[in-house]
Amino acid sequence: MNKKLDANKITISRHAKQRLKERAGIHKKGQKNLLEKVIQRGLQHGKTKGNLFKWMNKIMLNSPNGSRAYIYSNNVYIFAPTTEDHWNLITVLPVAASLQNLTRVIRSQV
Repeated sequence: MNKKLDANKITISRHAKQRLKERAGIHKKGQKNLLEKVIQRGLQHGKTKGNLFKWMNKIMLNSPNGSRAYIYSNNVYIFAPTTEDHWNLITVLPVAASLQNLTRVIRSQV
């Protein structure tokens, strides 16, 4: 289950749709396009370091088993597996203000 996520095999929960609209400013038509960018350009949980890694670990402890998290544009996108190759975007959270600079630094190093 360590394959890269496929944007065509992702559904968006009602809660996540509300959060995308509220926190990322994205409405229905742009949601799939945004998810493609998140998967292609987002910073994966495993590639984070230091305090950002610790902060994301706390988030992942509250997420379903097997979930994946990506940071993109100062938001964390959390995906939970529904089947072997299908995923569900369950929520979008803002990155803590104190960690946003660290996100940019790590992103430039990757």
